[in-house]
Amino acid sequence: MKLFKPHPRRFALASFGIFMTACGGGDVSTPRPPSQPSSIQGTAGTTNQFASTATSLLAPVQSEAPVLRAIPPAPQEGPPPRLPAAGPIPLDSSSKIPASLVAPSMVRQTVLSGLKSPTDLVFATDGVLLFTDRELGLFSRLPGGEAVRVFAPKDLVTAGSNGMLALAIDPEFQRHRVVYVFMRSSTDGRESSRVVRVAIDATFSKAGDRRDILVVDTGAQTDGARSGNAHLGGGLRFGPDGLLYVGMGDERSAIGPQSPQKLAGKVMRIDRNGQAAPSNHAPAGHDSRVIVSGLRDPVAL
Repeated sequence: MKLFKPHPRRFALASFGIFMTACGGGDVSTPRPPSQPSSIQGTAGTTNQFASTATSLLAPVQSEAPVLRAIPPAPQEGPPPRLPAAGPIPLDSSSKIPASLVAPSMVRQTVLSGLKSPTDLVFATDGVLLFTDRELGLFSRLPGGEAVRVFAPKDLVTAGSNGMLALAIDPEFQRHRVVYVFMRSSTDGRESSRVVRVAIDATFSKAGDRRDILVVDTGAQTDGARSGNAHLGGGLRFGPDGLLYVGMGDERSAIGPQSPQKLAGKVMRIDRNGQAAPSNHAPAGHDSRVIVSGLRDPVAL
């Protein structure tokens, strides 16, 4: 794995502040249905153009990211000293719990059940929970417990491990009311991975103003990709720098993660409109949006 060094002054993301989880589940080959039409239809039945004329969002209010000081390595002169084994804490009625220890109180509560293929969730405002279903789209769970489908694009591809895989909420949601989803699309009869930006209405019942800010056209593999469901990635999160991080899977290709010409097996850092962050400083030959390469399947960040 290659980590591209960010700008020394402008960006220090608390030792990257984001952890990548690689997962390669779901390798069973599944036939895919025919491509679906590319029109986009919202919940209310109105057709929207996928190429939105939305104006660019305002830049977030920048704040100084904390700088993580280097920690010197521990001396390696010999094995660490053995500590005496701690005996069990007596729990009989005569024992007294130290005042500094407070027994935690936990309550388990089911807020939604009967879900089909939930993939990601974020909390919005006013007690609303937004979540994605791989096959059904974007939903909101209202404070009263009702689940409403907000965004169900007609071009969503759900065969195999495809679908709507991740969700990220804008750090300034109360200002923009914008969320982002990572999904597989069949627009123009060709599959692609996309980060789609939509605006949620005040009632959390419908989405509009779609804009596809990142399109990665995978198409047919020609570099010896293995059979089975593709490793699509799908990691999608905002960092404390106000930028959006996108994890792309290797598509089961041995060449893609190491290739400067491909976005497979990479993590990208982009702004709200899909443009590369100025502080990325990708090596020569690489896409300017890339900050990490050499990954297998970054499904979470």
